[in-house]
Amino acid sequence: MRNYWIGKLSRSRKRLMYFLLLSGGILGAIGSYLYYGSQLSGWRLWLSVLFSTIKLYFFAPTIGLTEKYSVFYEIAKWLSPLGSLLGIVNAFGVLWHQLSYIRKSLFAKRYLVFGEGESAYRLLRNLIRENNGVGAMIAGSDCPYDRNFLIGKGIRRLSPDLSRDPSALLREELGGRGDCAVIFFGEDIENFKNMRLFHDRVLPLPGRCHMVLRSRSHLLQAMMERSIDSMKRAEISFFNMEDAVAGQLMEALCRREELFRKEAAPSEAADFEALCGAIGSLHVLILGFGRLGEAVLLAALNSLVCNPMENNHFTIADREVEKRLSELTAEYPFLGKTAELHALTADILGKDFLSLIEEADRRRRIDIVVFSLGELSDNLILMERLKELFRGRIAALRIGDPESFSAFFENFSGYYGALIPFGIESRVLNTQCVLEDQRREAAMDFNARYHALSSEIVSKEGAKESRRELWEELSLLKKDSCMSQMLHKEMKERVLLHFLPGEEKEKLLLQKLKDWERKLQSLSPSKRTEEIERDPLMCFMAALEHKRWCNFYYLKGFRYSKKKDEEARTHDCLIPDWGEFLRSDKRDTIVYDLLASLSIRE
Repeated sequence: MRNYWIGKLSRSRKRLMYFLLLSGGILGAIGSYLYYGSQLSGWRLWLSVLFSTIKLYFFAPTIGLTEKYSVFYEIAKWLSPLGSLLGIVNAFGVLWHQLSYIRKSLFAKRYLVFGEGESAYRLLRNLIRENNGVGAMIAGSDCPYDRNFLIGKGIRRLSPDLSRDPSALLREELGGRGDCAVIFFGEDIENFKNMRLFHDRVLPLPGRCHMVLRSRSHLLQAMMERSIDSMKRAEISFFNMEDAVAGQLMEALCRREELFRKEAAPSEAADFEALCGAIGSLHVLILGFGRLGEAVLLAALNSLVCNPMENNHFTIADREVEKRLSELTAEYPFLGKTAELHALTADILGKDFLSLIEEADRRRRIDIVVFSLGELSDNLILMERLKELFRGRIAALRIGDPESFSAFFENFSGYYGALIPFGIESRVLNTQCVLEDQRREAAMDFNARYHALSSEIVSKEGAKESRRELWEELSLLKKDSCMSQMLHKEMKERVLLHFLPGEEKEKLLLQKLKDWERKLQSLSPSKRTEEIERDPLMCFMAALEHKRWCNFYYLKGFRYSKKKDEEARTHDCLIPDWGEFLRSDKRDTIVYDLLASLSIRE
């Protein structure tokens, strides 16, 4: 309780200071007028009142203790000095924070964020806390955060004009040194413009800097990526907050044992068709199709691919969902080849919505429900209405703050089979996700393992290059492909664990992967293909990766052609039908599909 009142007083000290100064001045003026009114008149009276009131703020009242004066002056003698004292403390506090910032900035890493919203502030605060650094918020005059408030958090608020201010002044103000990280957190076009100006006018020639651009459009990001190859003085990467949240959700979903029903597990003697029939496909219901709902769909088209012979089903519910799907299809022309999409245009919180969902569930059982509406209250209301219908199913709930949801958790206990909260900003707006890019680092590791296995099994040569060298040799498309491949490894692992018998499935999984690796190493290329086709589980895993790979290339706008041409968006392996692919002249490449499964564990 004591700390509570101390904290409250600390947060309100500025308001208290203004109150004391104003009330002390008013009461001091009234008291002085009553005292000098009987002795003076005219300008001498008003000058004396003014002089007497001002001296109260300097701890030096002009009316002595033995004099007879009103109670107003007595109160003012206490309030005015207290107000002055608080003003001095406040001024010294700001000065102390300024000096601390200057001292710390000499040694600590600097973080610059171009943006003024709440997310930009939270990101900057997290970066400073995690790395013991200092920060600067590049914002306009309409920034909602006061300069004194920010400096108390170790953040300076700056308002430079990158296009007009002299380069030398910009470098001095922004500190374009090699030990700084710059995050552009506004809109896509504004971010790209500011990044170009910062690179050309602020960064010194010998220095290097890590710059991160927040992107919201995959198409604009691809265009910007093609334009930044000439920028050599900085490491430039992109950050999409919705993609990061959706990626974390996919990872959590693929780790759930409830993803596939246990009664559907096949016997050890099952053939390829039996394995496909046993695993089935997933039906995902996405409630709310804003930016996050769209990111969840695109991530699921890669990460949730679980059957090489059948597309997953997605029912997407929201107002004007057909219009949004039409816009998405314009960006991804072959979207319909990657999944079975069902649009449900409705008022999600309306009275008729429950019957529409019941009908969709009757047509095909819904396995996963994603509550991705913007407001937590709307998601909670919808979860409450649907908890009986989706008893035992997996539910994913968008929340911003875990503490806000924890109070409601018990309402859904015993209804949903698994409840996965996602969208927690602290898990995304941090050093690992934004600056270190965990997914990129994981993709580099995955690519290195894949290349090592390819060298040992296919080319019979040991891998000689480092993981970073291997990564830098890849084109932007190949990097994206490797990233998508890495994001699917959790699903491959879940599928394998589902198929393996017994209780000690983890040991069996490792043993199975090692056996496959040894077997492939001992065979010639033609024999490898025959062995993969002959073994149902090996064939299933190769086909699964091929299915996922086709989805990736379809989303990149590729189509089949006998001639592979990255510029023309054509590929000679883009044959989604597994039987047809095995009858084609590209059948010997299935070993590369299987390598993706062998790479899921070190």
